[in-house]
Amino acid sequence: MRKILIDTNAYAKLLAGDKSVLEEINYADIIYMSVFVLGELYTGFKGGNKEKENLLYKY
Repeated sequence: MRKILIDTNAYAKLLAGDKSVLEEINYADIIYMSVFVLGELYTGFKGGNKEKENLLYKY
């Protein structure tokens, strides 16, 4: 079973369409994200003007 842990930079690159990050995620069976990354993302969402849209983003 292949597991990966993504950080804030990988998440941002994924949303920007970086194919190398998408390939790694496609090969993973489980994808982890630390509470620190979630905290960084939520803090960024709170500081922006699209908080609702960011929290409801669908892949």
